[in-house]
Amino acid sequence: MFMLTPLRYQFSNHDCGTAIMENALSYMIPRQHFPPDLLHYVYNFLLDGYTKRGWGFYGTNHESLCFFASWLQAYFDQWKHFKMHVEFYRNETVTVDFIKEMFKKNAKKKICVVVYNYDTWGHYILITGFTKDGDVKAWDPDFRNRLSPKDTPFKIVTDHPCEYNRIIPASSLDSTDPTVTFALGPFEERDAFFLIKDPISRKK
Repeated sequence: MFMLTPLRYQFSNHDCGTAIMENALSYMIPRQHFPPDLLHYVYNFLLDGYTKRGWGFYGTNHESLCFFASWLQAYFDQWKHFKMHVEFYRNETVTVDFIKEMFKKNAKKKICVVVYNYDTWGHYILITGFTKDGDVKAWDPDFRNRLSPKDTPFKIVTDHPCEYNRIIPASSLDSTDPTVTFALGPFEERDAFFLIKDPISRKK
């Protein structure tokens, strides 16, 4: 039985990177098969941004996310439960059309993507799919129950806690303007961290 676990919110203003990576892994791996050492490595590699206040106060850096993608693929290469693939893309490659094409290309597989975006400041969210109108189904680890006057409009969703809690207009996500809520922002800041899982082959 595939045991679903509700996705979680971040504990502070700084840990969106670790929260969203835990959510991505939880979304892809059934609870009964989830290896607990992965949680150790998430915190070992991410939440690395250092300030005078200490570790983590600058969140998760782009470089550590890129390194973790490489490390995680090596981890999954040794893992026997599922065939899991990690693909990491940066800069001009990362657009809404590209993300949609990746989901379409892997329609028979399970897929999600962690993206760096803007929500007042740098932030990470998890994209799990698209609506029929082409808007973005995403899990935002920053808890909120209403939009603020400064927000670019998006929809708060409360009845899909294991998959998504926001529907974001595709035009907002694809924006290069960092003042647009959930914009991917300037091309030099864009990161996309895909997890792709092959279907489970049943023994006859």
